[in-house]
Amino acid sequence: MKYIIIVLFCFMGAIGFYLYNQDTPEPNNEVSQAVKEDTPEPNNEVSQAVKEDGETRYQKNHRIYSEVLKKCSDIENYKFKSVIHTGSNLDLNCLEMELAPHSQVKPKILSTNEITGKFDEASVTLMEIKSVFDICSGEYEPFCKDNLIIDNDKFIYVRTSDQAETSLLKENTYHLVNRTSTYRSNYIYYADKNKLVDLSFGGTLEFEEDTIIKYGVKSYWDGGGAFWYNVKIDYEGNFIELINEEDSDNCYPLEEFDHNNEEFKNTFKQQGLKELCVWENY
Repeated sequence: MKYIIIVLFCFMGAIGFYLYNQDTPEPNNEVSQAVKEDTPEPNNEVSQAVKEDGETRYQKNHRIYSEVLKKCSDIENYKFKSVIHTGSNLDLNCLEMELAPHSQVKPKILSTNEITGKFDEASVTLMEIKSVFDICSGEYEPFCKDNLIIDNDKFIYVRTSDQAETSLLKENTYHLVNRTSTYRSNYIYYADKNKLVDLSFGGTLEFEEDTIIKYGVKSYWDGGGAFWYNVKIDYEGNFIELINEEDSDNCYPLEEFDHNNEEFKNTFKQQGLKELCVWENY
C-alpha cells in the first residue's frame, strides 16, 4: 500500500508538470522586440551634460557666455577665450535673463558709469555685471564681477576668472585686468584692431602715452626664493628698460640673473648695467 501511494503521487506530479508547460507560452519574439524598441538608447544630451560637468571653470565660463551673447547680440568675436567677447546691438534685458539660470544669485548690472580716456577725450560707458560664478575672492567680495563696455552700438564684454577691471587709455585702447586675491593679470586691448596683448603679471602699472612702467614684477632666483623688479615696456609688452628699485641695497650683476628669460638678459646688456637693484622679502 505504501508503494502504491508513492507511485500515485509521482504520477500526479508528472501530470501537473506537463500541464504547467502547456500553459506557459514560448518567448514571444514580437513582444521581446517591442521591449527592445521601447528601451531608450543612451541619451546623448545626458552624456553631454556629464561631459560638461567635467569642464574646467574656464571652459564652462567661455561656453556659457558664448551661447548667451549669440542669443542676445550680433556677436563678432570670441576667440580670446580667457578675456573678452565683442560684438554689437547687445540687448541688456536678454543678457540678464539668459544668464540668470546659470547662477544661484541672479546676475545683474551692479553699476553704470561713463569713463574717459587717460590721454585723450574719448569716452565710453562702463558697466559692472555680476558673473554667473558665485564665489570669488572670499568673504569681502563674495561674487565675481565682469565688465561691459558700451561704445555706441558696439560692446566689449570683459569676463575673467575673478574680478574684472577696465580703464580707457585712449580711443580704442583699453587696459584690462583680471584681479584675484593673489595676483593681477594685465592686458591691452585694441578695439579698432581687435588685438589683445598679454602684459602678464605685475603689481602696479604706470601708464605713459607711449610706454608703461611695471612695478613689482615677480621672479625667482635659480636656487629658490623670490625677488621683484621694475621694467619699462612698450604697449606691445616688449622690454625697453630695467629700472632699479629705489632705496634697495639688493643689487646684483647679470650673472645672478642668468636663469631669467632672454628678453630680460638682453635688456640688461643693452643698457650696459653693472648691477640691477631689486626688492626681496626676507
